Amino acid sequence: MAEKPDDDADCLTDLFGSAKKNNVKTSRLLFSDMFISNMDELKHAGLTGATEVKFENSISRTTAVANPRQIERVVRGALFPVQLIYEVKEEEHMLQDFEIIKQGFRLLEYDYLGGNGSRGYGRIKISDLQAEVVIGDVSEEIMEQCNEILSR
Repeated sequence: MAEKPDDDADCLTDLFGSAKKNNVKTSRLLFSDMFISNMDELKHAGLTGATEVKFENSISRTTAVANPRQIERVVRGALFPVQLIYEVKEEEHMLQDFEIIKQGFRLLEYDYLGGNGSRGYGRIKISDLQAEVVIGDVSEEIMEQCNEILSR
C-alpha cells in the first residue's frame, strides 16, 4: 500500500504514468471523452435533456436556518460508450495490465463519480468491454485472453 501519492506500485505507474521526480513515466492509457449515446431513447421516455436538476434543502441544526441548493446530475439510464487506447509495450505484460484495468473498472462500480455519492449519485455500471487491435500485431491467443478478462 502506498504511503504517499507518489509511491504507487510500478504496475500502476507503468500503465498510468508518473510525474515523480527522477522517475517520470508516460501513460500507456488514453481515455477519450464520453458522450451520451442513447439520447433519443431518453427523449422517447419523456426526458427533455441529458441532465436533471434536483432541489435540496439542508437545515442547520444549531441555527435552524434553511440552506436551499440545487444539484445538476446526469439522468439515470444514460449510456456513455468508453474508448480506451492501450499502448502495448510487451505482449507478456498485457494480461497483467488488463487484470489491473478490469479491477480498476470494478472498483469504480463500487464507488461513485463526482460528488454526493452518499446520496446515490454518480453510480456507474461498466459492461460490454471488448479489446481489439487497431495498429500493429498482437497474437490472437493474447487478445482472446484479454477479452476473457474484460468479460468477467
